[in-house]
Amino acid sequence: MTIFFRLLESDDKGTALHQAIQQLAQQQPNPITFAVEPESFQQVPKSPFAYWTSEKVRHFFVEYADKEINHEARCGMGTLDNFRFLRLNWEIPKLLLEKRYIRYAKGGQFSFFYSDIYIVLNWGIDGREVKQFVEQRVGSASRKIQAESYYFRQGLTYSSRSQKGLSIRVMPQRCIFSDKGSAVFHKSDDLEELLALLAILNSTTFRFLIDLQMTFGSYEVGTIQSTPIPDLEKDTLRVLANWSRNAWSLKRNLDTVTQTSHAFVLPALLQVNGSSLSDRAQTWANHIAEVEAQLTQIQTEIDELAFELYDIGESDRLSVSSSPIATSSDDQTDEEDESLEAIADPLSLTKEMLAYALGVAIGRFDVRLVTGDRELPAEPEPFDPLPVCSPGMLVDENGLPPTEARSLPADYAIVIPFNGILVDDEGHPNDIIRHLRDVLKIIWGDQDSDIEQETCDLLKNSSLKVSSLRDYFRKPAAFFNDHLSRYSKSRRQAPLYLPLSTRSSSYSTFHFYGVQ
Repeated sequence: MTIFFRLLESDDKGTALHQAIQQLAQQQPNPITFAVEPESFQQVPKSPFAYWTSEKVRHFFVEYADKEINHEARCGMGTLDNFRFLRLNWEIPKLLLEKRYIRYAKGGQFSFFYSDIYIVLNWGIDGREVKQFVEQRVGSASRKIQAESYYFRQGLTYSSRSQKGLSIRVMPQRCIFSDKGSAVFHKSDDLEELLALLAILNSTTFRFLIDLQMTFGSYEVGTIQSTPIPDLEKDTLRVLANWSRNAWSLKRNLDTVTQTSHAFVLPALLQVNGSSLSDRAQTWANHIAEVEAQLTQIQTEIDELAFELYDIGESDRLSVSSSPIATSSDDQTDEEDESLEAIADPLSLTKEMLAYALGVAIGRFDVRLVTGDRELPAEPEPFDPLPVCSPGMLVDENGLPPTEARSLPADYAIVIPFNGILVDDEGHPNDIIRHLRDVLKIIWGDQDSDIEQETCDLLKNSSLKVSSLRDYFRKPAAFFNDHLSRYSKSRRQAPLYLPLSTRSSSYSTFHFYGVQ
């Protein structure tokens, strides 16, 4: 027997160790003292010193070793030059999406069940350009273009390196996955089987079994592949699948307010009711709290069922729920998941509403979703291919952004400058504030003046200290900086891409603006 002392949760480790040794000498039980036969560690792949869990848990890997494995974990592709081959979804002309650029799952922020895929990969002519480039660099394209036969299949994806822990989410059809955003597939490609697998992979038990085998922060496909999955009866599979679907739907619903998301419909203040902006902001904050409570309940139910499926008793549940690997560091290398509460205050939500109104003014978003002249779209299935345009965007009969007035829906209420230019010039027909007020009038009706005044009061009382809409859109430190900080993935450098093209679109230039 080898004696181990677990002191990770002790503030005064010296005193805790001294007391544990004394209790051991007196043969008194102590929850931080473990006696384990070293040979027992060999039951777990890579033989880690998993002393804090029981012999029964370590034996899982032997018990499940001969069972049929229906899931497949695969590492995807690396481009060797992301700056050349990758773009953000909103940088690419919609005509090129699907024809040349494919959605690219590249890890991303820590998120269970759902996360939008906002990166696209230049995959024109079956990836000819990127394959040739990789071959020139390393001698063989297959050394980095891995698991190509699995591309475009519906599956699950996760960040291969994350010090916040393993988090699995849906990967829709028509995506390519990366070496940093590995993927898991079910051999049958069955939707219900995949959703049930998603629930199990996100359970505390499965993530604990993963943690037993790995170096902190790196989730290798071999580890995912070899970790035991319990047998699921049809009724149990259906229950797990429903929980995953509900969690996916709840998180996607919150993303319908993100203007760059494939799920975007309307800003938060226009999805709820209230007599003022502040009232609506409070209603939205309450909605977020309700959704988070529902997600917590779903996770609890998944964890409880997983304990039963893995036959984990009460004595082991504490060690499963407090893995030392998952709590041993506060360092986080994957992208931060912005706190929902941080973007639910009245000022932030009002800025989002103004950005939306500007988007309506230049023809990006469809104001008919506000007026009720167009019905809200139905929610897609979790693994449906991502749309070229989000449901909230203004599109023509071909499902693409309109490029001229005759492409607009009949009797559309907004006059759109199709040259893409609004000017800061009071009295000019294309004055930005004039167009913005026209949009606010359509959105808010007789309340438009009150809403504009409340908006200006919020802006004036903020750190921006601007007193009018014109000041807000005129000053670079106001709207422009807000836009960059809200939609960039890095607060230290947030490039803004400004496409300038000729009328025939035969020549285009891109200007970059970076905030240091």
